[in-house]
Amino acid sequence: MVDFLHIRLLEEPMRHRDEVEEWDRLPAEVLRALDAWLDGTLFELTHRGWFTAGRTGAPVGLVLCYEKDVDIRQLVLKFCDRDGVTKARAYRKAYTRSPKVFRQRHLVEMAHDAVRLGEWWLILQQVAGGDLLTFRPLTELMDKDADFPQYCETVVGSILRDWNEGRAERPESLTVKTFLERIMGSRIAPQGPIYTRAQELGVTEEDRWMQSSYATRARPNPLLLLTDEQLGATAVEFVLVGNAHGDLNGRNIAVPVRPVRAADYLLIDTDRFDTQEPLLRDPMHLLVALAIDLLSERDLPIAARCELVEVIVDPQVSVKYSAAREFGRISAAIHSASREYAAAAGLGDLWSTQNLLALIAAALMHVGRDLPTRDPDADRRWCLELAATATEKYLDAIRAVDPYRPKRNQVDATIVPGSVPPKPGDALIFQRESTIADAAPSRIDVAQPTARFGKKYRVPLVIFGLLLVVIVVGVTVAKLGLRQQDAAHACVADTGMTGARTGMLHANTVFTISAEETGQGPFLPGRAASVGLASVRPTGVQWCPRLTGDAPALYGGIPHQSVGGSDVITYFQSDAQAASAAVEAFSSDATVQLARNVQLTATNLDDFIRTMTPVVLTVDTEVMYHRYKDGRIESDLSILQAGTAVLVDIRGVPRFRMRSGTPLTIPEQFDADQVTYSGSGWPSFDAHTAVTVRPSGSTLPLLRLRDLDDPDRVIDRPVGTNGERDSGRPSAQSGGDQDLSGNWIVRTTTHEWVGAITRAEGGFQFVSYDFRDDGGQRSFECQLVVVPGETSTLRCVSSSTTPGGSYRADLAFDGVMHWDERGGKFRFTGAPRPESGVQERVSFGPE
Repeated sequence: MVDFLHIRLLEEPMRHRDEVEEWDRLPAEVLRALDAWLDGTLFELTHRGWFTAGRTGAPVGLVLCYEKDVDIRQLVLKFCDRDGVTKARAYRKAYTRSPKVFRQRHLVEMAHDAVRLGEWWLILQQVAGGDLLTFRPLTELMDKDADFPQYCETVVGSILRDWNEGRAERPESLTVKTFLERIMGSRIAPQGPIYTRAQELGVTEEDRWMQSSYATRARPNPLLLLTDEQLGATAVEFVLVGNAHGDLNGRNIAVPVRPVRAADYLLIDTDRFDTQEPLLRDPMHLLVALAIDLLSERDLPIAARCELVEVIVDPQVSVKYSAAREFGRISAAIHSASREYAAAAGLGDLWSTQNLLALIAAALMHVGRDLPTRDPDADRRWCLELAATATEKYLDAIRAVDPYRPKRNQVDATIVPGSVPPKPGDALIFQRESTIADAAPSRIDVAQPTARFGKKYRVPLVIFGLLLVVIVVGVTVAKLGLRQQDAAHACVADTGMTGARTGMLHANTVFTISAEETGQGPFLPGRAASVGLASVRPTGVQWCPRLTGDAPALYGGIPHQSVGGSDVITYFQSDAQAASAAVEAFSSDATVQLARNVQLTATNLDDFIRTMTPVVLTVDTEVMYHRYKDGRIESDLSILQAGTAVLVDIRGVPRFRMRSGTPLTIPEQFDADQVTYSGSGWPSFDAHTAVTVRPSGSTLPLLRLRDLDDPDRVIDRPVGTNGERDSGRPSAQSGGDQDLSGNWIVRTTTHEWVGAITRAEGGFQFVSYDFRDDGGQRSFECQLVVVPGETSTLRCVSSSTTPGGSYRADLAFDGVMHWDERGGKFRFTGAPRPESGVQERVSFGPE
């Protein structure tokens, strides 16, 4: 807080305070109270200017204070219009309750006891370091000094370590709700600023999912951690508490800059200090505050803002935009400093989940603030996105199973997509992903072998077995170590093309390939399988740079029409050398998957292609493009134009460009501002709007395509089909009568199947399938026949195909439909028919 609107030249001081217009910023009643107080002192104040870089909006000024025959000092005056007495006490408490060495080195002393000015309070502070030019706000160095991340690490490490030196508070056991409330305080009150601003952004505490403003998949609503009874009651154990600033940001940290000595920093504005705060509050608040400073200084594109969220939540993630990459270094430094403090106490594993909760709290606090940025509403929305992303990662962390950690009570639950408010007693459970491996019908009883050994032999046998496993694993690891280089492409079989791959030829060049051109090095010269660019009309949607293959409307199509993959299959079946080259191209991408534990080879390449789905790109897409020339492949980073027809795999990743038959893999990250672009280009090309598609979290039963003939409709295309089984429905934006978006789940007491539904004659169709580890396939398909006003029937077929044979079970359930008119969803609950041979009830609805 050292930037001024202006600084007046010193004038001859008048009695008590000079009569200049700067004082008029204060309300008249406050000025009268100030004058009354000055009448009882020997102080004479000369106003030098107001600080303008503060975050709270409270008037903070610089004055020359002259006390006749006693002293002359330059002081900082802070006027508090609310909670003044609490803030004054916090200032005093911060100074008196801090370790002596820390206090003398890092705190700014109050120059006078707090003064009450009617309903306001006045706090007088010494100038940080006694020199406004030598000590500058830490924020000023963010874009000027390459060592800024190290400065942040130094400051955060000292605040955690030195401010709490010599005291060891007992770790507290809190719930998620109380942990968040301890950090956010009154801001999270029902009618407080956080809920109010969130509602202005279209998010309420009743919404279970929050749709991203950047058109990525929906994320869990972070407010549910406070409003949902089950999630809020989740235990947060061994919370380290102690001295904390309470509002740590780059403007409240002053560092000497001639030269920079981060270790000699000073903390100012300690009016939210407390001695029993979760220690993670300060590091995460500083991290979010620095991000807000960045957004206020730079007009970042949507893609860079998305990546900024990613590097804050996970500083190890790779990003392509320089602004996000630079801030990722800051995020990594702050995370590292806090992690080291926790690791010193052996609590690093607990710290990681608490870190996410503290980040959620910091982001939500900024949602409720008046942000001093270019576009406050957009930046508050960005903070909400940050909180939702951290919430998603936190929920993934608490449901993860770690066999090497001691077991405690687990969180079990399910979250329903959409804006449907939780029903009373409806548990909010974040469901693990299910596969058809869990689909074995409960009516099949497997006989258990008779025990052949007495209890007294079991322990020795277990010990012997464990020793045997250790020996076998050790030998295996040793062998793998000798063959490490040979196993570099273990997911793809040896093609016999040693030396056929030339690698990336142009490391600093990205090639643009339009939808209408054949492109260099085609596998299928002369093929015209492409959708005209006019068919892909702009939507105005702004995408994040990295999407998963299940993002809605990422791809498009025309109902019951496709370019298919038969020509590609025929070509590779007729040209073994080209098939081997394609397999070699896919060897560079570990996410290429035919089936678990089944290697991709030239002989089964056609099977791989048959599992793919023809679609049309609706947004410019980054890929690794593998050209075919003289029996060899050449690979380069490329951007395919929207309107390009491609084949996508079972997890939604583009794998073949249809016009040329060219293999595609996930590209390496690159800095969009540091590469050159070569190629035909197109008028709407903008490198900052191109996306990279990564695999969805599980196998997809179908793809939600944008109808290129009717933008108000979407197409549900089952994965692995060519359009013959398409079904259409109104899009969510066009007000369709039923919302079939997101994952749906069929659940019994012992089993559950996650998939997607489409409309079918007389009701709805559900499909879920997956690959087996042995190369087989499992599927679970249901037909829900809906009869208005009468009992509905859910008929399901569970089947499994393995190298050793096949299995099928037919199930049927009668029950009732529960319609939710507000959210456009429904739920079916039913009892088994006698012919099913099972006793379990079933529920069917959105996950």
